[in-house]
Parts: sequence; structure tokens; C-alpha cells
Amino acid sequence: MAAQRAVPAGWAVLAVVFVTTVLISLNGTMLSIALPAVVDDLDASATEATWILLGYMLVNTSLMVPMGQVADSVDRRRMFLAGLVLYTGAALGLGLAPSAELFLAARAIQGLAAAMLLANTAAIIAAVFPPQLMNRAMGIYLSGFSIAQVAGPSVGGLITAWAGWRWLFWATVPIGLLALGAGWRVLRGIPRRPAAGRGDVLGSLVLFVALTGLLFALSSASQRGWSDPVVIGGFTAFVTLVPVLAVVSRRARRPAIDVTLFRSRDFTLSLTAGFLLAMPRMSVMVVAALYFQGLEGDTALEAALKVTPFAVALTVGSLLADVLTRWVEERLLVVLGAAGSLVGMAVVVLAVIAGDRAGWLIVGLTVIGLGTGLLHPITSSIVMRSAPPGAAGSVNALRVTAQSGGTTLSTAVGLSLVVSGASPHTAQLFFSGQAGALDAAQFAELTGGYVLAFAVLGGMLLLGLVAGIALLRSRRRPPRSVGAAPSVAAVAPPGPA
Repeated sequence: MAAQRAVPAGWAVLAVVFVTTVLISLNGTMLSIALPAVVDDLDASATEATWILLGYMLVNTSLMVPMGQVADSVDRRRMFLAGLVLYTGAALGLGLAPSAELFLAARAIQGLAAAMLLANTAAIIAAVFPPQLMNRAMGIYLSGFSIAQVAGPSVGGLITAWAGWRWLFWATVPIGLLALGAGWRVLRGIPRRPAAGRGDVLGSLVLFVALTGLLFALSSASQRGWSDPVVIGGFTAFVTLVPVLAVVSRRARRPAIDVTLFRSRDFTLSLTAGFLLAMPRMSVMVVAALYFQGLEGDTALEAALKVTPFAVALTVGSLLADVLTRWVEERLLVVLGAAGSLVGMAVVVLAVIAGDRAGWLIVGLTVIGLGTGLLHPITSSIVMRSAPPGAAGSVNALRVTAQSGGTTLSTAVGLSLVVSGASPHTAQLFFSGQAGALDAAQFAELTGGYVLAFAVLGGMLLLGLVAGIALLRSRRRPPRSVGAAPSVAAVAPPGPA
């Protein structure tokens, strides 16, 4: 009877979580379309333009694990509500930001708030739903990300074209306040858990600094040069801190990154494949949206319509994963999906070389979306099933960090390579969407950068294909449906851009 009484309250909690999830995901996908308008209005430099996207990703990726550990140690309701307050306040600040510097600060705060929320959502759902309803609840929860993936580009294009980019954030404020008010009431019934102990603060700090150094080096190299001391310093910090992170993690009681998990061959291969194959997921959409606006002169709405097929294919691929694994061995599907995505990337590269405005470029993007969408739930399922007894939480945390980190790194690489052959002035014109101001030489420089960027992203897919083949050859267990792994539903999905 207790479980039956909890169900109505559970649906109300799920509604709050669902709205919050859609809100977070929409903001990320909408901004990828509105970036040129933001850069132009705030007169941001090329470096600031890249960090408008990367700052949020870095903070969100680095803090997802520690926020999950904090959520295990404090009251989940208070943390969730605090995250909503912070996220809504940051959205208001983003809409009011008078400069690129303040916009970047508010965006970083929003990344922290998103980590507080996403680290909590699946655990809150698990706390209020009985086992027989868990799969249905998790399915509804995860559908929020799919809705945002499909609707985000079009909604972002419409709002930017008709009302201006600031309304992307102002429109979320009343929704955030409504979710906060509803959450204050319906989340009171969440069962309290005993404190899980102190998290790995030092490990989380080392991870954050290491990723910051790497991302800053990657995003700055195109403008500063690879031999610049600042760029070399960023790479050096990353290389130096990776072994430090391993040492710190071994000594922590609740490590941010549990390095002992890499003793499992299946875990290492599946995590590596998932990391590499997740890289083009959002970065492709970001650089493609910039291509249509910064080189072809499309409006935000026109660019949004052209990248929407990619977002739709990404969602369709995710939905097809469970169906296809009923007939095809899942590790073979990883190989086939990676190969298909690689073919799609080749089409994209050839389309850019040929100067194709839409046609084959959109076809290639759609194929990439379908392939990478198919791969995410399958690789996630294999990773989670490779977890040693009692280590599901650590495996999940590392999986989320790896795949979110892959998306962040590939976005940094893609944006940096696109402007790698251009002057700072040309890069600024490109990021602000002033395609009409580009002369023939500048256009050729940026086109060459796009060919290089998509080729490198294709190289990541190729490495992922190699990891997938190695995973296929190492299989030891009979195939299981993706839907048979309930742990996959209880993870944070790929982070938004």
C-alpha cells in the first residue's frame, strides 16, 4: 500500500523533473544556433565566442561527479531546489549581460547549476517510484532530452529571429520559477538517505584544472599558435595532472574517478568506444550551424531548419537501438553504427569541398546523427554491465564524465580547427555571422578549416570504430537487449552543448 500511495506523488515529482530536464537541454541546443547573434551583439572575440559554449560544458562535465557525491551526502530536495534557483537566476543574468565577460561568468554559473540538477534527477525518480513503474518513469524522463534535441534548434532559430537572442534566456525564467514553486511542494515527500560521507573534493579539483588546461590550450592554439607559452602551459598542466588524478583517486574513499575499473578489458574498451563515438554528437551540430550562418549567410532560423534533420536522426537512432538489438548482436551494431557515421562524415567533407550549401551536407549530417544516436544507448549499456559488483555508481559516474568530456573536447577541437587558418579579424567576422563581409580569400581560409575540422572529427570516429572492433572480438557474454539494462536509464544522458 505504501508503494501505491507513493505513485501519485511520484508522477508529480516526475513532472517537475521532466520540465527541468527539457529546460536545461533546450538552453544548450538553442544557444548553438544563436551563437553568431550573441557574438555580434556583445562584440565578443573569437576566443570568447568558443568559450561561450565551452565554459558551460567544462563546468558541467567537471562537476557532475562531485555534485553527485554531494547529493548523496545532503538532502536531495534542497540541492535540487538550490540548483533551480541558481539556474533561473543565471538565465536572467544571461539575458541582461552587457558584455561577453559577464555572459561567460553567468554561463559558467549555469553549468554548475545544471550539474546540481542532473546529478540529482535520476536518483530522485528512483526514490519515489516502485520497481514495477521504474522503467516507465525513466523512459518519460529521458524523453525530455530527445524532445530538446529535436525542438531546440528550431525553437532557438525562431526566438532569435523574431525576438532576439536574449529572449532565449528570459523565456526560461518564468518556467524555472514555476518548476521551483511546484518542486518546493511536491519534493517534500522524497525519502531521506543516510549521509554517504565526504566526496573526493581534491580529485574533483584536479580534474577541473586538468580539463581547463586542455580546453584552453585547444581553443587558443589556432589564434596564439601551437608554440605559444600559454598553449604549451595548458597542455603541460593536463599531462602533469592526469597521473596526479590517478594517485589522488587511489587514495580517496569515494574517488571522483575510480581508476581501478580499468582493470576490466570489457569496461576499458566499451568506455573508450563510447568516449570516441560520442565526440561528434553535439560538436557536429555546433560547427554545422556556424557553417550555414558564418559562411553561407543563412539566418538563425534557416540554419536551425538545416540542422534539425541531424537532431531528429539522433533521436531516431536512440529509439532504434533497443529494437535492433533483438536481431543483431549489440557489439556488432556498435561497429556498424560507427562505420555508418564515418561514411556520413566523409559525405560531409566532400560536400564542404564541393561548396554544397545544403543537399549532400544535410544528408551526411543526418547519417551521422542516425549512427551516433544508435551507438549511445548500446555503449552505455555495455559499460554499465561491465561494472564489478557494488561499483555501478562509480562506473556510471566515469561513463557520464567520459562521454560529456568527449563532447566538450570535440567541440573545442572543431571550433579551433575551423578558424585555424584565419586571422583574428576573419574569425571574429565568422563567429558573428557576418558572411557578407568575407572576401574570397577569407572564405577559402574558413572552408579549408572546415574540411580539416570535419576530417579530424572523422578521425575520432575511425578510432572509435577500431575500439568497437576490438570490443566485438573480446565478447564473452551472450547478447542482451539494451532495454534489459535498467541501469542505463538511471544515468545522466549526454550533456547538452
